[in-house]
Amino acid sequence: RYLGRESFAHGTYESAHRLVAGEGWAAVLSSTIGMGGSSRHVALWLMPYWRPVAVLTLHHPMFGDASESNEKWLRIAGFGDWLIVESTTRGVGAVNVPELLARWRKTEPPDTEGHRRPMGLDPEADVTWLEPWSGPVTGIDDKLLLAMSSRALALLDDSAIRQLVAAHHPHEETLGAPPG
Repeated sequence: RYLGRESFAHGTYESAHRLVAGEGWAAVLSSTIGMGGSSRHVALWLMPYWRPVAVLTLHHPMFGDASESNEKWLRIAGFGDWLIVESTTRGVGAVNVPELLARWRKTEPPDTEGHRRPMGLDPEADVTWLEPWSGPVTGIDDKLLLAMSSRALALLDDSAIRQLVAAHHPHEETLGAPPG
């Protein structure tokens, strides 16, 4: 069923690389390039009506110094409640989308037409990076994810991702942490 059309508006010469979907949401990995440099964006929408919820951005200035990160986001995967981001330097990142949607509904008040503005996400604070998995990720289906590294191969389901996220935040309530 045709539901509508979405235009990308994160910067100049934007190209979409991958669209993924989870339960009630969709995300697109895209890139932009302009006179200020290049960026990678992961935009998240609430489905089925393409309501923009959040954007995660990684910017590389055109004239940065040599100490700047050479990180790239290569791929994203949609996996039930999880948005997975594959980074060349940080490993695999996980975002619990239902918890992010709840935060969006609490923090972004509706405008006069009843719409909320999308949130800008911080790659440091809003994504749990699972450093040991610094290789490609592939969604096998809506229940299983394949993650590779130079030393290991893992087949992950929802409970495995929740355990990995909780292990990175043992003493605090975090996005994606299982109920205590």
